[in-house]
Amino acid sequence: MMTQIALTLHSDGLSDSATQARLRQLAREIEARSDAKTELARGDATPGTKGDAVTIGTLLMTLMTSGAAVAALNVLKSWVEKDKTISFSLKRSDGTEISVNASNMEDAEKLVADLGGEAGEG
Repeated sequence: MMTQIALTLHSDGLSDSATQARLRQLAREIEARSDAKTELARGDATPGTKGDAVTIGTLLMTLMTSGAAVAALNVLKSWVEKDKTISFSLKRSDGTEISVNASNMEDAEKLVADLGGEAGEG
């Protein structure tokens, strides 16, 4: 199993720079607690700017095992339990997308369970 998920952090109360700082913190925590690999999502460069453009608030997670997916989900769960003002969008490579917040963690758990099913298909 190797699955890539785009994870986007949402919060009305955070500036773009604060969102990016939180996202980097989240990436470190996910990598420390699972065998998932993370990288900031890159977007199209804005004319007149230097370097790669970063898609604000979005992280690409590469999950090597279903165990990594479960561990990463547990990190997200702890984040939304600590701060009910944030939510996440998770988008699989097949286009399936869900929003995760404090009130619908079961949906995220189903998405992760479905990832395990994908592993058996290949």
